[in-house]
Amino acid sequence: MVSSFEESSKERFISYPGCESDQDGEPVYGWAGWNHLQRAQALSALYHNRKTEEAWTKDRLTPMLAGLLELLPWIKQWHNGPSDDFDVPVGDFFEGYLDAECRSLGLTHDDLRAWRPTSKKAAAAKAKQAAKSEPEQDAAAPPKKTRKSKAKTEEAADEP
Repeated sequence: MVSSFEESSKERFISYPGCESDQDGEPVYGWAGWNHLQRAQALSALYHNRKTEEAWTKDRLTPMLAGLLELLPWIKQWHNGPSDDFDVPVGDFFEGYLDAECRSLGLTHDDLRAWRPTSKKAAAAKAKQAAKSEPEQDAAAPPKKTRKSKAKTEEAADEP
């Protein structure tokens, strides 16, 4: 008999970096066993939430649309049949949804294909630059006092 821990330790997940909510900052994961349609449904629901509930900007929404664009050929190939949930084939629905969201943000499919995640080095350099541009400490603040070593204090006492 296999324990439940052993079964669950074999589970695999996919992460959605950069999709963390501003409210809790928790990482976003999906089950790796989802098919392309299920991934698109989860990603579009997340996109809709971040856009409407958290008022994310174009720059933050673009990666999610790029993810939907990557899934679109697979959805059209494997899931483009009729559906009770949609009036049109599912792949066509997601293509229309993607096109409408791109128009609303002023993006094209080429923009989405060209999008690349920011490297950790670039993000660190940007944070470092932002820290440098912050105002220096108040110039009117008194200088820090320094402690004289015991030897210097004794030498000063010996002088006339």
